[in-house]
Amino acid sequence: MNSNVVTYRPPNQTDLQFVIASWLKSTRNSDFCTYIPNPTYYKYMDHLIKTIINRSLVTMICDPEDLSHIYGYIVYEFLGDNTIFVLHFAYMKLPYRKLHIMEAALTAVYPDFGKEDSFITNLDRTNYYTILDRVTNKPIVKRDGWFIKKRNQYKLNYNPFLLVR
Repeated sequence: MNSNVVTYRPPNQTDLQFVIASWLKSTRNSDFCTYIPNPTYYKYMDHLIKTIINRSLVTMICDPEDLSHIYGYIVYEFLGDNTIFVLHFAYMKLPYRKLHIMEAALTAVYPDFGKEDSFITNLDRTNYYTILDRVTNKPIVKRDGWFIKKRNQYKLNYNPFLLVR
């Protein structure tokens, strides 16, 4: 699959419920949330996500023949004179990862993506993570998260303080 077989559109109300739920679930297992109790995490993170969405742009990445078939989405905003790109969250469903759809989508919403410095406010994982074998509970894979792998290539700068402006 290449980026020519996707389309981009703004979210509807059902999409926003999916964005919030998937963002909450994805971030729940991140390094910075490990020791936050569930009631605290869901209360405050839900509020933070909704606050970010209300001031940001959300672009849904979909099947062009079925706009309800979502591949992923991007939550972002522009600061300054619309010259500073801030990526708050990007999500791609598992079957569509590693197909370069996300990179194409980021370039579609910000043509200078990868050419000019951009900022990211959320990390998927820090240095690495492990996938545990469910039977032996031993690590079977260790790899960098997306930001660590792509930060130099796409000129991404981590700045979580842009969340609370």
